[in-house]
Amino acid sequence: IILNPAPYKELPKEVFSKIDFVIPNEHEAHDLTGIYPSDEESTQKAILKLKQMGVKNIIITLGERGCAYSVDNEIVFKSAIKTNVVDTTSAGDTFIGALVSKLSQNKTLENAVLFATKAAAITVSREGASKSIPYANEIE
Repeated sequence: IILNPAPYKELPKEVFSKIDFVIPNEHEAHDLTGIYPSDEESTQKAILKLKQMGVKNIIITLGERGCAYSVDNEIVFKSAIKTNVVDTTSAGDTFIGALVSKLSQNKTLENAVLFATKAAAITVSREGASKSIPYANEIE
């Protein structure tokens, strides 16, 4: 079960232990935890809070700063790919779609995050919503 809590809506506490992945952006992470992930320390605290809530895997997207995710007991920060930003519409949706496509192929989380990061970079370099989302061959 993968949860993208957008738009944010309060959920019963018992739901979190049933979630395999939660993928909030900075604002949604704040809504879920009460901690705004503005830097590495606060991002780590937000991830640890989500783990305490019972979520198995957490990926917080951080816009131009990239993302942070948990692997076992380690928190990894992945920088965004520098690009000429034209339109950020669909960046988060593209990231999640690309990530899930790789996870469904049994790729590692690290591989899936790299693919998703590339996909989001391409998306923000283009104008529009669905028309800015790249095909897999463009990402690879």
